[in-house]
Amino acid sequence: MAESDRIPSSEPIKAHQPALQLLAEAALKTLAAKGGAAAPQTHDQWVHFLCNAVLADGHVKHEMAVSQLLGSGTSSDDILHNLVPAVARRLGEMWVGDEASFVDVTIGSARLQQMFQMREEEQHPLLTQRAPVGGDTVLMVVPEFEQHTLGAFVAADEMRRAGIWARIGLLISAEEVCNLLQSNHFAMLGISIGSRDSVERAAEFVNYIRQNANRIPPVVVSGNVVERLDVIRSQTGADFVVSTVPEAIESCGLKSAPAHELLEADAL
Repeated sequence: MAESDRIPSSEPIKAHQPALQLLAEAALKTLAAKGGAAAPQTHDQWVHFLCNAVLADGHVKHEMAVSQLLGSGTSSDDILHNLVPAVARRLGEMWVGDEASFVDVTIGSARLQQMFQMREEEQHPLLTQRAPVGGDTVLMVVPEFEQHTLGAFVAADEMRRAGIWARIGLLISAEEVCNLLQSNHFAMLGISIGSRDSVERAAEFVNYIRQNANRIPPVVVSGNVVERLDVIRSQTGADFVVSTVPEAIESCGLKSAPAHELLEADAL
């Protein structure tokens, strides 16, 4: 079956996601009240449906779109790692093609980002205070000059699913990064960039850190701009330029936490 014809997977909704569970229950009630209104069936239809929802006025429509997805049996992982990135790409295409304004795209991206923040609060409320001793911890940052923040949430969530603890620093300065490196032990510093203008500024950002931080882990630069512009390591000053989280893990030799430690952390 072609990628565009796949219906999102139907893994069961996990009990430790109360807010998402509440949305799912609301969706089922709404669908029942409407007599079982037809829902999108293919991957592309869901992307179109969710994209329109995050661009709609008010918060109700996109929340109900997510709840309808959950109510249909789609797992939160499938929403976050298959549908949300696809919707984010679609938003970018709409901006470039003058189908949506910068304000519309910014609001839509912020709503997508809220889905990751919701899960982070539910699954890892003490994540920044305590991490498993058996796994590495990484710092994922979006520099202060960068406008695209969703990618960092996607990457951090994927890191955590791989058993690697990720802390996120949004729109922070190189000086603030130096302070974080000084007071914590990280196995990787990930820098997310999302535009052509950010490539040169990322080099300045990395150079400042190298000159002023005492403890510098491997520096990795990533983002959707990497493949689009064929960005190379020398352009950013990073140790590695990668397109995927598995690439970053392999390049830096990151160590995952044992499964039992991840379960204990989830129960904190």
